Amino acid sequence: ARVPIVLFKHKTTMMNGDLSVCNQASILHKTIFRSILAFDKRIADLLFLVKLWAVQRGLCSSRTGGICTFGLFIMMINFLQTCSPPVLP
Repeated sequence: ARVPIVLFKHKTTMMNGDLSVCNQASILHKTIFRSILAFDKRIADLLFLVKLWAVQRGLCSSRTGGICTFGLFIMMINFLQTCSPPVLP
């Protein structure tokens, strides 16, 4: 990694996470993430379920070539924008 990262695991869900500092791209991603999540409360619930599903199937480990949470979020946004009728503009 190019920036310091702290890895952690949530005790209840057993989901892994990471925390980085001094990363400008992360600030932009967080702003986009929050604005989309604020659009509809159901989006956060859906993202949690998709992430839980992916973790349980071993699809979310970047060390083994899996997809990161942000990648799942981007795919979910695309789906919600292109489904009929669209959930997101």
